[in-house]
Amino acid sequence: MKKALAAAIARPTLLATLGEARCVAELSRYLALSERRLVADAPHGDGRPILVIPGFLCSDLSTWALRRFLRKVGYRSFAWKQGVNWGPKPGVRTRLLHRVHELSERCGQPVTIIGWSLGGFYARELACIRPDLIREIITLGSPLHGTPQSTAVWNAFLWLNRKHMPQLAWSELQFPVPYEVPCLSIFSKGDGIVPWEFCVPRRGHCGARIEVRGSHIGLVANGEVMRILGQHLGQPAATRPPRLAARRRMRRPKLNLARH
Repeated sequence: MKKALAAAIARPTLLATLGEARCVAELSRYLALSERRLVADAPHGDGRPILVIPGFLCSDLSTWALRRFLRKVGYRSFAWKQGVNWGPKPGVRTRLLHRVHELSERCGQPVTIIGWSLGGFYARELACIRPDLIREIITLGSPLHGTPQSTAVWNAFLWLNRKHMPQLAWSELQFPVPYEVPCLSIFSKGDGIVPWEFCVPRRGHCGARIEVRGSHIGLVANGEVMRILGQHLGQPAATRPPRLAARRRMRRPKLNLARH
């Protein structure tokens, strides 16, 4: 039933995808009008380490505004340092795991991870594998369930990863569900890349959700997202992940999109 419902959700229309061009205006508006005020209004951070993972076809350059905001409000923000995120190429997850371990050791505490789009998928996988190293996961426009074929970039994703990614049936794809780590999903119904319904945690999964206005690409330079992050990160740490229903037995995800 759930698979049928997911399959019934159509990919964003071409008009919605072309509308992602408004991300340029969103970045300009944020830098010119919003950043200084948002930094002044945010609670001062506790210096915790925050790793930011970019989305598909993006690099650390795409997340510099977000990382700068986090630094200005009192956190230690870090880039993923793997160049362009082409998808699950061999070694990507292993290097990410080493990066998280390195930052946790250096800072002497678990790491908060903010993952944008595909970066959020990686973040949740890491939280399933090493929950002891991760304090919290925050995803921006990341699918938590659904059919990847319904995203606007699926064909490009499949073509770029055709040599090492097996052809998977939908029934074989497992989305990571990190029960032991608090999760927050931030999404927009104006998303022109990922159907917003896929970004809402299902009943029975851990995690909270917050809706914002804006494009998918602009989520990393969105004043509303920055305000939410500043207020959310400034709150006392949760003692356990929020639940939408009774906890079920944790299962490690099948990392079958690509081999490490």
